[in-house]
Amino acid sequence: MITLTAYLSDGTTKDLTANTGNYSLSDHIDQLSAELKFDLTANPLDANFKDLWVPVGTKISFTHDKINLFQGIITKYDRNSLANFAYTANDYAYYLNKSEIIIQFNNVTTTQAIEQLCSENGIAIGSICDIPTIVNKIYNGSKISDVIKDLLKMAEADQKVHYYMEMREGKLWILKYSDLYIQPTDTLVKNIISEFSSSYSMEDMTNKVVVISSKEKNTQIQATAEDTDSQQIYGTVQKVEKVDDKKVSQAQSIADGILSDKGKIKKSFSVTELGDDSVRAGRLLQFNYPEINLAGVFLVKASTHNYSGLKHTMRLELEV
Repeated sequence: MITLTAYLSDGTTKDLTANTGNYSLSDHIDQLSAELKFDLTANPLDANFKDLWVPVGTKISFTHDKINLFQGIITKYDRNSLANFAYTANDYAYYLNKSEIIIQFNNVTTTQAIEQLCSENGIAIGSICDIPTIVNKIYNGSKISDVIKDLLKMAEADQKVHYYMEMREGKLWILKYSDLYIQPTDTLVKNIISEFSSSYSMEDMTNKVVVISSKEKNTQIQATAEDTDSQQIYGTVQKVEKVDDKKVSQAQSIADGILSDKGKIKKSFSVTELGDDSVRAGRLLQFNYPEINLAGVFLVKASTHNYSGLKHTMRLELEV
């Protein structure tokens, strides 16, 4: 059962469930904010449907089977006739993507840096995993979400660990991908894929990485990492990574990390199947469809859940 509730500016609430439908809840691994879309019917000429619409800026919550899946704010609506409205809402990470800050980090761990950023900007924390990479950097006029992404990018190169950030019920969570594996539920185990497509590409592949100083006049190679077996098959594709002097001591680690991440054929899949509310972007799922090469653990790059009546389906974008 679905419930869509609006929290009005005068402190009252309004149940929008009866006059809304076509709910679509989506998120993407590269976009911090989740998005909810729905249609609403409100006719100003009909006394029974006159005051059912809600304005931009209204806070809403979306619940499915008594589980709150979304809390956020209406950011847009389109009206294409007298009675038909198409709404878009974003969760509270919307503000992290819009707000720009000035902040300086002095010899603190990445975890401490993110905690400082959250404390100074009123961001509630759900959980931040231990990220020991030391940060000494100034951000001037950068968006909050871009600061967090940059901190995690530096930490990933240093720690050779992939991190993921998301908002849940208005709180920021930063986790290791290894902690985001979803144990197969009955729905996922028994599920039959109704639609799928796949893509294989070497366009973004790199099988040789050279790290040099970011100083223009310094061309000395600080570290090299390469996969000679891959070069025999695909030819040599080299990437030159520039680092500042403070990171020269980490040059080999950075080179190895980039090679590990980029040194393979990119395999991506799109599948549509019965919905499971536990699945969202950033999760790791096990599949066993060897006939279409969809076998093993895959990263959910993006998810779109569609709710229509009692039918719940999800479209997933996957990568190895």
